[in-house]
Amino acid sequence: MSKTQPFGKLISLNIKIKSLLLTKKITTIGRSSSNDIQIHDAKISKKHCIIQFKEKKIQDKKTKYFIKIIDNSSNGVFVNSRLIGTKKSVELKHGYEITFVKPRQNGRPIPQYRFFFHDLKLVKEVENKNEIQKNYQFCWELDEGGYGKVFLATRNETFETVAIKTIPKDKFYDPKKEGWQSQKVKYVNEINILKDLQHPNIIKLEEVYDTENTLYLVMEYVDGGDLFYRISDKQKYAEDEARELFKNLLETIKYLHGKGIVHRDLKPDNILLSNKESDTDIKVCDFGFARTVSESGLVSTKVGTNNYRAPETLTKGSFGKECDLWSCGVILYILLSGLMPFHNKKRIPLHQQILWASYSFPEDVFEKISPAAINLIRKLIQVNPEKRLTAEQALNHPWILNQSEQITDPMEGIEQN
Repeated sequence: MSKTQPFGKLISLNIKIKSLLLTKKITTIGRSSSNDIQIHDAKISKKHCIIQFKEKKIQDKKTKYFIKIIDNSSNGVFVNSRLIGTKKSVELKHGYEITFVKPRQNGRPIPQYRFFFHDLKLVKEVENKNEIQKNYQFCWELDEGGYGKVFLATRNETFETVAIKTIPKDKFYDPKKEGWQSQKVKYVNEINILKDLQHPNIIKLEEVYDTENTLYLVMEYVDGGDLFYRISDKQKYAEDEARELFKNLLETIKYLHGKGIVHRDLKPDNILLSNKESDTDIKVCDFGFARTVSESGLVSTKVGTNNYRAPETLTKGSFGKECDLWSCGVILYILLSGLMPFHNKKRIPLHQQILWASYSFPEDVFEKISPAAINLIRKLIQVNPEKRLTAEQALNHPWILNQSEQITDPMEGIEQN
């Protein structure tokens, strides 16, 4: 097949499928081994689609190029969520998203086979590149928060996909606290904590680039989305699935607490799924509020997301690692029911609900959930942190050990708050 100068990158957002530098005038994707990108899936046609590059001379001896994608499938090729149609084609432009079998739904990255097209002829080289621009190609924005933005990017040499958190240094300035130190401490703290963590269920910090105006954190990229959206899609988890996921979470918290680290912002949004195939393989992320506890085992700054905060974080000057276990209890409640135990729609103010542990188990939702699961939730959502289970104790609870028959009363062993 004839080749030309590289005109594009096809960036795969499935970690099992490699990205591809486009140099051929005809590039094919499909199930057959003869394709340039092979996808082993019965839903994918032998030659699912074709990407075609053409050049045409126009006036003044200038050359114009066209890139189109041709749908050759029976199950569908979608560009920006719109079906092309069998034997039909559309022009492919920089930034277009290509998905197979089904489109993106509700703005979420649902499709298993998803690619991003990067037009190398359109993107001009940046003069005076800093080090990160030399090593990485930024693709598109994945998320935006008060700290800055997260971008999907690829490593120039290997096409490996990563997530890069960009933090403008003007975010470090906090006039209420007389300078930039308060915010800078948060980000530097996240770096210092993450660089020393090696656990399969914790997102990996790969590199840090510190430039004059921006701090860049190069992170491991996973393509399963976050647990919040997965619960939204599933509505709720079956007990066996919830057990496996929650055990992974508890083992992660046990690891962190063993290192003297308290996360302080555990919630489904900060738990990523490693891939779209698994509902239980997780990666805990966002350690911006995490802290290494002092010799007393306590921290003092009151942070976190209100619906998941333990009562002691609302009232006490200092609190300990137990606050993470309260958040775990809230997460387990949500996993099994699809509901929030504490929320703003109740008559009682949210902070008061938390201080009193004022929540319930609606019979129409929890009637099919085992007493052992409810028992574990109750032992985690305990107002008194001294009565709350530790991560290790929770890992030895009969529900986690798949010995639910040992508990027939949800209140068994529950001490009054």
